[in-house]
Amino acid sequence: MNYEFVFYKICACDEQNKESEFSDELKIPVKKDELSFKFDNNSSKINNCKLLQNFPNPFNTSTTIKYMVNESQLININVYDAIGNKILTLVNENKSAGTYSENFNSRINGKNLSSGIYFIRINTRNYIDIKKCVLLK
Repeated sequence: MNYEFVFYKICACDEQNKESEFSDELKIPVKKDELSFKFDNNSSKINNCKLLQNFPNPFNTSTTIKYMVNESQLININVYDAIGNKILTLVNENKSAGTYSENFNSRINGKNLSSGIYFIRINTRNYIDIKKCVLLK
């Protein structure tokens, strides 16, 4: 038999989108002819979208948020403070397949954000993810 291996890390997520630590990596053998998806180095065909961790993190004045889109769809990316208040909409538009980056600046509407933890949330028709970022002044 001709096998490929699929690797998984699993975490739990509750109703408030709080995530557990990831599990150890699981290596699952799958027959090549039974694979319904394939991964390449740049994208995941499962989610049709992927939010990457911002960089730099922690950041001082601005940070870059990269995300990948595998098919044309509406992308919504918001930034929330530590208590869940939406402070900024970075993206709310249709994007075609590709890799994109957005700049999150710590100065919004003429006011500087305070140091602390912020959450970047991406939402598409079939994918939601949240990344934590830290603003240090």
